[in-house]
Amino acid sequence: MARSGVLYVHVAQAAAQLVAAGHNPTIDGIRAALGGTGSKSTIAPLLKRWKAAHPGTLAQAELGLPAELVLAVKGVYEKVQVEAALQLQKVVEAHQAETAALQEQLQQAFVEHHALLSVQEQQAQALAAATTHSQGLVDTVQRQEIVLAGLDSDKLGLEQRLADRAAEVASLTQQFAASAGAV
Repeated sequence: MARSGVLYVHVAQAAAQLVAAGHNPTIDGIRAALGGTGSKSTIAPLLKRWKAAHPGTLAQAELGLPAELVLAVKGVYEKVQVEAALQLQKVVEAHQAETAALQEQLQQAFVEHHALLSVQEQQAQALAAATTHSQGLVDTVQRQEIVLAGLDSDKLGLEQRLADRAAEVASLTQQFAASAGAV
């Protein structure tokens, strides 16, 4: 009688048993579960087909964890992801609001800076005009002091001449009085 050989159903059952036991289904593990029968070249494509049809079960077997635990961890993970996304969205919105407020403050600072620069320019122009006017006044005072010194000198000269003339008049008056008294 001829041997029937290893079929896909046999490999699938053996793989499911290995996964249920918390083991990763491998070619050697399937062969051992089948009682040491079947060639590796026969089992390999059948096991590959089973793995393609059962990716979640395969992942569970690779982790060596029960399906309920994997699902629970996935649920917690998804919940954490959703909460993290919400927190991130809140942080991003707060950051955007803060950035907008800072941009507005920066724009206001630019406006104030421009206004202060304008005031500074006006004050610089006023200072330049006042400096020019002050220098003109200093020059005028210096010229006036020179003129005043000249006038003082002229006054002293005139006072001296007047004193000399007064002395001459007094001398002439004495001489006239002496000549008139002699006559």
